[in-house]
Amino acid sequence: MDEISISEIKKKLINYYINTKSNDNLFTKNASWIYAYRSVSGLTNITVVSDRFEGLSHQDRRLQVQQLVNCPTGSLSLYTIQEAEVLELDYPDEIQNNSVRTWHDLVAWSQNHESTENLPIVNHPKVVAFYSFKGGVGRTTALTHVAWLLAKNGKKVVVVDLDLEAPGLNTAFNLRDIPQLGLVDYFYERAYALENSNFQISIGDIFTEVHVDETSGQLIVVSAGRLGFSYFAKVDDLKSTSRVDGIGSLWDVFKQDIIKQVRPDIILVDSRTGINQWSAFSLIQNCDEIFIFLFPNLQNLQGVSTLVELLAKYSQKEINFVFSPVPDLNQDTLFKVDQLHDQLNRIFLKYKDLSDGLNESDRFSIETQDLSDQRIVIPYLPAIARAESYPVVPLATYYQEIANYITRNGFDKPDLKVSANRWSILKSLNFPRSFDAGRNQSNLERIFQRTTQFNRLLEETTCLILGKKGTGKTAIYRFLTDQYCQTTISEKFRDGQLLSRLQDIYIVSGYGQIHGIERPSKDYLSQINQAIQSLNSSWSSFWRLYTLIRIYQQLSQKRQEKSLLKLSRHSDLRALKESLNIFLKPQFGNKQLESFIQILSNPAQCNRIPDVFRIIHENLSKESKSLWILYDDLDEDFSARGSLQKLALQGLFEFLQELDARNMIRLQLKIFLREDIWKSLVFENKSHLNGRYVVIEWKHIDFLRLAYRFITQSPEIHEYLNEVRIIPEQEIDNVNETQLSEALRPFWGDRIRKGSRGKQVYRWMYERLMDTSGTAFPRSLPILLDAASKKELEYEGEAANRTPKQQLLRTDSLVAGLKKASEERCDAIRTEIQAQYPELEKFFDQLQNFSALLTNDELKSTWELLNSQDITDDQTSLTDYESFKKLLIELGLIEYRPKDDKYRFADIYAYGFGMKRTGVP
Repeated sequence: MDEISISEIKKKLINYYINTKSNDNLFTKNASWIYAYRSVSGLTNITVVSDRFEGLSHQDRRLQVQQLVNCPTGSLSLYTIQEAEVLELDYPDEIQNNSVRTWHDLVAWSQNHESTENLPIVNHPKVVAFYSFKGGVGRTTALTHVAWLLAKNGKKVVVVDLDLEAPGLNTAFNLRDIPQLGLVDYFYERAYALENSNFQISIGDIFTEVHVDETSGQLIVVSAGRLGFSYFAKVDDLKSTSRVDGIGSLWDVFKQDIIKQVRPDIILVDSRTGINQWSAFSLIQNCDEIFIFLFPNLQNLQGVSTLVELLAKYSQKEINFVFSPVPDLNQDTLFKVDQLHDQLNRIFLKYKDLSDGLNESDRFSIETQDLSDQRIVIPYLPAIARAESYPVVPLATYYQEIANYITRNGFDKPDLKVSANRWSILKSLNFPRSFDAGRNQSNLERIFQRTTQFNRLLEETTCLILGKKGTGKTAIYRFLTDQYCQTTISEKFRDGQLLSRLQDIYIVSGYGQIHGIERPSKDYLSQINQAIQSLNSSWSSFWRLYTLIRIYQQLSQKRQEKSLLKLSRHSDLRALKESLNIFLKPQFGNKQLESFIQILSNPAQCNRIPDVFRIIHENLSKESKSLWILYDDLDEDFSARGSLQKLALQGLFEFLQELDARNMIRLQLKIFLREDIWKSLVFENKSHLNGRYVVIEWKHIDFLRLAYRFITQSPEIHEYLNEVRIIPEQEIDNVNETQLSEALRPFWGDRIRKGSRGKQVYRWMYERLMDTSGTAFPRSLPILLDAASKKELEYEGEAANRTPKQQLLRTDSLVAGLKKASEERCDAIRTEIQAQYPELEKFFDQLQNFSALLTNDELKSTWELLNSQDITDDQTSLTDYESFKKLLIELGLIEYRPKDDKYRFADIYAYGFGMKRTGVP
């Protein structure tokens, strides 16, 4: 017969015995009441106070109750209301959440609560316990290394020695100048002090700081105390369940004091081994996350299993398993570790709260599959075993994974409650369908994100900014040239080094989009090219004149900068100045074209242009200023067909070298150019530019920062994030990956799949928005986020228990967003290579339904099919298979994988070209 639950017993007793007519309050004097609880031995102890016992003997009362509840009973206390008054019986206190402080309490709780109500946890700061059922498994050693790693990473870490019966942290850290008093003295004074006592031992008396080189973090050790007769007596007398009058438990008092004194990010606790009052104190009363260390054998498994069941069922504590020290990391040993790890995970998951809305069987199958490869294994390390103190810095990396788990779970996880207003937040998101700085992005100053190479771009020697299309070259150009950005640049970037570089610099556009000023159309450029050829002139002359025109157009509109153009004292330049006045109007029409060609054909004027640059340079020197001249859109206006692009760009670099030769250091050209175009250029002294260029690259942290800027454009999500953890706009460039990842967790979660070892969402996105050359495309990011948000809105109205409660976007939505971003990127590369490699358009059309992981023969067959079609004489780039492969690799479309002997297409292209990803990692 199945055992009847405590709640069912209470229900039966209340229905039969409670006299609700006499008093609706069941738990006060002069009223009927019942109390039932199950002891750790499994017997049910019952107290009933009811008028229904009037006239019945105690034996009859016992038989009546036993027949009613139909279960093994222990003590039965059965009274009438009058008898209870004479005996002065009161309704006893229930076992409350905050009263579960010992292993006995926890077992009693488990016997008497069938609901999913959990023990409370406190996360301010997060407390992590290091525990082992048996000794000798490297628990304290691991704790010292993890504490050092966290402090090295800038965290303020407090380490507490709660192994009071066998303390060892003082020795482990080789603390020489330890305090006279320790945690035992601190606890003892408070446990036995009279109410409202003034404590003599303060929190500052019991800890010491461990010096950690080259970090802003701190490592503080709270020792158990100095060993001696007094210490032994206090530990023997001290009770972990002691309460401090008016404040709380011993741990509550300690935590309040340590937070007030130190304000740590995290507290690491070295717990007592085994099943005893101090291990319960660590694992039940004070911690939020537990790392259980065990040697991979049956003895450890049996001891840990029951403990895991208790903790998993009745608390929200995270439990991680560390197998240590594993002597041989061979296949057989690791197989055994996997088996034990799987068994412990099954126990843990069986009782873990089903908070994600999946039924138990679904959650179990998903989580078990993912958690099985999340084991942490610490090998036997002879150098660690021989060490007299820790950390052993060269071996600290063996413990990095534990530190990563702690930082992964965060230090202060708020209750996000995303589900309460998720749909209104999602509807408020508005990502640009195509984030292109070349178009009119009115909020560019808010979403502009400088990459890690941005400061190099600002150096005086940097004259060339390279990057693939879509990597943000034009965004930088626009940010530096647009007037509204110029006025806010000092507010956006507050670091002194950047401000000192920009405060003495004028910035103009030498070529590219600039508000209110037209540039020559492609037809006009073609006519200018013809004029250059007929006049036997050069493209360097074009850039000399055109740059001067752009300087005149922009600086003449500003009062302060206008002083740089003072030519009135130079009468010999009057004719040239009058010709330049024609270009003060923003249009570039037939009249301007005619005047431009006329100046080029007039040596008297054309030859004086360098003198004007000299005068501008002199005026800049007087003001101790510099003038940056920026060039963009060169690949847009100068066609790759024929020789126009090559001639025009060679002329621009000749003009650059001319200024260098004249030592005009205050006139600095900064040319934004596609990387592939730069590689294809051949001109004299090209090597002189080595070391003077920077390649725009987007790292993980850059992507995270850009995503944060995009997402917080929504007023609703900005307001929502402000409730949990908002990063001020001016601080985005100063926070690290961990802080940003945690701040964005309410939006897209932590991992792309269930389980702690699943790839972090932002790293998954970054890698999928990257080609095979390692270039990530920020322009694709808002496409992904926009499509993912719209996909998520399709789930509105579905069963609530299937909707994520801790994040806005689920994995399926992110994958849908990735496919949309891939389609956009495929369209972009088709446009990008259309002029230079038009044959590839036919190659792209063949890729649908091909595997994204091709053998050499399969790739060659696509080339042969392509090469069998008509190709004009000037399109020879694909007539050789090796050149074809090299081109695809240079474009970042494919990479060779020696392990598989296959060619892998980048995810950013595979989805958009309709390729199959079966077998692709």
